[in-house]
Amino acid sequence: MSIEQVAALRAPIVWTLHDMWPFSGTQHYSDGTTSLGWDSLTRWRKLIFWRRSFTVVAPSNWIANLARESCVFRHADIHVIPNPVPMENFFPVDSVSSRMTLGLPTRAAIVGFVSHMGTQNGLKGYAELVQAMQTVRSQIPESLLLVIGKTNQGLDSSPGWISGTGWIKDDALMRSAYGACDVVVVPSKQDNAPQSVSEAAACGRPVVAFEVGGVGEMILHEKTGLLVPRGNIAGLAAAITQALNGPVALRKWGAAARQLADDRWHPSVIGQKYLDLYNRTLDRR
Repeated sequence: MSIEQVAALRAPIVWTLHDMWPFSGTQHYSDGTTSLGWDSLTRWRKLIFWRRSFTVVAPSNWIANLARESCVFRHADIHVIPNPVPMENFFPVDSVSSRMTLGLPTRAAIVGFVSHMGTQNGLKGYAELVQAMQTVRSQIPESLLLVIGKTNQGLDSSPGWISGTGWIKDDALMRSAYGACDVVVVPSKQDNAPQSVSEAAACGRPVVAFEVGGVGEMILHEKTGLLVPRGNIAGLAAAITQALNGPVALRKWGAAARQLADDRWHPSVIGQKYLDLYNRTLDRR
């Protein structure tokens, strides 16, 4: 929908923020800079046309705070409600059978990277992960990187220790992809509330990630995974190595991650929060 079409709506609006575009200019993720061209013009159009007050749902405290600080949504009614995970589709499965389903070696130490077209998106941190994995492999030669999701150019030119699943269209195969991993890594340089974190947790897989955006809110450090300062490639490599070298801790973190997912992201929990918000929004009409 266009800015003008949103303004023409007369029904109450509850707007869930999946990125920064609703309260920024043209950018979906902003580095804090503002251009004087289309970016400023788009922000100005939003201020002119969106005179009404919005009810806004932020999946993370990080993006909620950015929205509150923005000129577009500074008067909005903002609530933090995480994104749900269908727990009936994402749950722990046997690692060996998952690897056999995907044609992966059963004895390798497998590190998962989950992202649709993420190998070409610089914000997803794939290049940094590959660099970190080179260090990991110097200490754990049997470690492999599994790219889960569609890639633009394929992985034919990648080293032999990198393999990919291709585009996965159903939850059962996605569940097997998570199940094949010892640990899932989310090296994003900026992100809101990536489903790869919550889905991995629901599948009982610990997550190693850069502590950026809303990602740090989704991982309990040294309880359901490990958090590393943004851009610290050596730290990322060390965290992955620590995870792979600690099978007992991995199992403990995986069980805790599943419990965290059930407590925070179960559809019944999230659905009730949305229902309560919808009712309050309608009561204010």
